[in-house]
Amino acid sequence: MYKTKLIRTLRRLDSDEITAFQLFVASPFFNKREASIRLLAILMPHAPAFEAKEIEKQRVFSLLYPENPFDLQKIKDESKHLFALLRQFLAHSAIQKDPIAQDLLALRELRRRTVKGVFQSQWRALERKLAAIPVKDEETYFQLYRLHEEGNDAYGLQEVRVADNSLSEALAAFDRYYLLKKIRGSAELLNRQKILGTDADIPLALHLISFLEQHPQHFQDTPGINLYQLLVKTFISEDKDQAFHELTAGLKADIEQLTREEASAFFKYGQNYCVARINTGEGHFLTVLFDLYRFQLENGLLEDLSHASYSNIIATGLRLGETEWVYDFMQSQKSKLIPKFREAVYHYNLALYHYNMKDFRPAQPLLQSIQFTDGFYALSAKLLLCRIYFEVGEYEALNYLIDAFQRHLSRTKDLTPSRREPYQQFLRFLKKATRIRDQAFYVEEPVLLQRQEKLRQAIAEAKAVLYRSWLLETACVGEEVD
Repeated sequence: MYKTKLIRTLRRLDSDEITAFQLFVASPFFNKREASIRLLAILMPHAPAFEAKEIEKQRVFSLLYPENPFDLQKIKDESKHLFALLRQFLAHSAIQKDPIAQDLLALRELRRRTVKGVFQSQWRALERKLAAIPVKDEETYFQLYRLHEEGNDAYGLQEVRVADNSLSEALAAFDRYYLLKKIRGSAELLNRQKILGTDADIPLALHLISFLEQHPQHFQDTPGINLYQLLVKTFISEDKDQAFHELTAGLKADIEQLTREEASAFFKYGQNYCVARINTGEGHFLTVLFDLYRFQLENGLLEDLSHASYSNIIATGLRLGETEWVYDFMQSQKSKLIPKFREAVYHYNLALYHYNMKDFRPAQPLLQSIQFTDGFYALSAKLLLCRIYFEVGEYEALNYLIDAFQRHLSRTKDLTPSRREPYQQFLRFLKKATRIRDQAFYVEEPVLLQRQEKLRQAIAEAKAVLYRSWLLETACVGEEVD
């Protein structure tokens, strides 16, 4: 049974959910099949792993029906019924966590039952609850739409016709929901087109954006609409940089009117835009990127700091020479990293800090002692150690590390060929640069300079190579001899 939908889903429940599901199945309100209760009781001792041998069909059937011969269809049917209960439990659990959804469903049922006065009082209570939400996103506007739709449907049942604005309020809320949803989705579609090369056909979104440009007075109370249309323009406009700068300026100005999730998403797009421009050689976007990071930190948008963001902020600051700020950030934000990665990520970045300070000796033991569980950091640490060995002239250790690194790259299945190539190119060029350094003691200077220039040209012309600038500025320069 271990490959069934039932078992694969049960494996994804945490201990509290397992307990709640057992109570759910045992409740006669939700389940009247005694066999489902017994089947779950047979399976639960094997949670959370549900190993194949322990839940083999014949064994489970013999425990469920000890007096009956094995019947494959019967055990399949019982598994199917229990899975149906599990789906119902998941839906029930989800709605229990969403009081607004509960209120809207209850309101619908009160309207259908036409209990005089009760619907109206509950409608007004929910209206007050939604109005009290300080920052409204697309989900809130959809809830407002459903609320006013209920009001409009109730109005249609009245015998006496009086003025009512439920329909206009419903449409106004739906307009905001639809525009946010449509333009945001179009921006993400364009983003995926850029990353994955997929099609992004968004003619209706473009018409909507054109309308908004011609009528800027509309929807001024919903800044997310304007920000999302600017985001779309960062992908399609002739002047993408102008759209980007308008986006970031608007984002900072309207930050209090966005939910944390919305603001974080906008900043993520902005960061990706900066990285793409930096990768094309536009180094001034490093300062813009660093400014985006600092703004988020100052406005409490990075409380749940991922190890990737932690490292990216440090790397950006170091490239800009903000060493004092970076060191303070490393120390103050370390505690926000999840325990699983905390020490390894901190020590890697501390080694990177020492490297950028040209203080190579403390960096080596830090990198050599770290046990990385994340493949990216393991590769990054090896790359950093390669550069340190080269900088301090430990060429024998470097050659040994390069050979071991190349063997690792050829064996690992975690990297696609396109992702593996930049690493391999870096190692090949670094090995050649090391060989040229070794030749400095017995090769005439004109020949040595010629070989360095040839290597420099190869690095400059290579399509994919890591640390190209470092290779050109450091590895292709002759070692100073006292």
